[in-house]
Amino acid sequence: RVWNGGTTHGTVLAVLLNLEDSSPNGGTVSLFKDGQRMCQPQKLPEGLKGKVLYPAVSFKSMTAHVHFGPQALAPLPFTCHMISDAANSHAMVAKDAAPEGKYEVVLPVGLPDEGT
Repeated sequence: RVWNGGTTHGTVLAVLLNLEDSSPNGGTVSLFKDGQRMCQPQKLPEGLKGKVLYPAVSFKSMTAHVHFGPQALAPLPFTCHMISDAANSHAMVAKDAAPEGKYEVVLPVGLPDEGT
């Protein structure tokens, strides 16, 4: 369904990526507004399955606060893992050591009012 509703200050929009192969909705993305499902789970395109995915938000003429914390800001109709609980099987770990035997950790970071 198409969502034509607006948002107000305090509206919680959630994007849920389901990577659980054993789940009936595994390999899908779901959208929620204030804890209510806005559409049926959408299948990930085949070209994105098994790839590293980076969360991103893009809106025109508005400010968004992004939350990757340990608890959802609005209750969902089921229990789900937050990004901070990502299983090792869903994380990419570098196996090659740098010349001095050190590893490099790369974290994507979004800065307020930067758009980068």
